Amino acid sequence: MKKKAIITAMLCMVLFSFAACGKTGQEQGVEKGDVSATEADTKPDEKEKEEENNTAENNAQGSNNIKELMQEKEGNKVLIYYGNDNADGIIYKEVALNEWSVEALIDELAKVNIVSLDTKVRAVYVDENNTKLLHLDMSKEFGEYVSMMGTAGEYIVIGGLVDTFLDAYGCENVKVTVEGKVLETGHAAYDGELQFIQVMENEQ
Repeated sequence: MKKKAIITAMLCMVLFSFAACGKTGQEQGVEKGDVSATEADTKPDEKEKEEENNTAENNAQGSNNIKELMQEKEGNKVLIYYGNDNADGIIYKEVALNEWSVEALIDELAKVNIVSLDTKVRAVYVDENNTKLLHLDMSKEFGEYVSMMGTAGEYIVIGGLVDTFLDAYGCENVKVTVEGKVLETGHAAYDGELQFIQVMENEQ
């Protein structure tokens, strides 16, 4: 009888231990799950909000800069750079814009196939610490457009965009991004600063 009572007591203790361990593990699992869920829900929202604020700020800076720089030019004239008939070099022509704006500049580049018709400029501004460096953030449509090009076509598109904006802003280098990220195509990743690309000739 004593033996039975001892065995029963031991079984109760073992069952109690398992129950306690199981409860602790579940509680820990819930706590960890809650933390992960909170982080997953919060971080992307905060990051997205920060990106939106940065884009808005850059757009405001770009708007001011383009007006200040373009007001120095006469007759609303700019040089538009694009590919020659053989698509083996870059030429340019002078055009008069209806108004000084980034949109008007992009419209002219669309007419010579340097950007697609649905391409937008998300932000454009001169670097605060380096007035010779231009930041140019393009919409995803530009990234898709240039990625469809062959090597020669990509050279013309990048060259036309870079040369036109550098000339319009009076800068020496430009950093081109797409939706705030490095512009990558099937041929290259444009993660550095780009300089004026050599022009073969002007339009006759």
